[in-house]
Amino acid sequence: MPYPIKRISRFISKIPSSIDCPYIVILNYHSIYSSHINDWTVSVDMFNSQMQYLINNNIEIISLKDIDRVCLNHDFGKKLYVCITFDDGFEDNYINAFPILKKYNITASFFIVVNSLIKNNTSAWWLTQNKTYGNKIKLMNVDQINN
Repeated sequence: MPYPIKRISRFISKIPSSIDCPYIVILNYHSIYSSHINDWTVSVDMFNSQMQYLINNNIEIISLKDIDRVCLNHDFGKKLYVCITFDDGFEDNYINAFPILKKYNITASFFIVVNSLIKNNTSAWWLTQNKTYGNKIKLMNVDQINN
């Protein structure tokens, strides 16, 4: 089992089997790239494996908007829930992660760099200054976000 899958499974296995209240884990991703670039990226294969692990282990994946119902109304019972989120709205989220999310019927939240959309930039200032990323990572455009 690849190391990131082991980390997720090890973390989940430490959650008591008889939890007293809903247990919510938020998995936050930045970049889903064809290969591992740095600590902020996850390869497409690894992301697919992680989503498959969640599905195969009957872990309920909820959206951020469902958290209030889980915590306040106890609508979902006493079990483990996972939210999937993406920071920055990188284009590779749309190209690489979105098809996997659709494949498993998973809802995720994408936090978009709005200022870059307003200025119609394809990259954020911190990416252009980062030699690790260079021009490899771009931001989603309006059409991709609206899809």
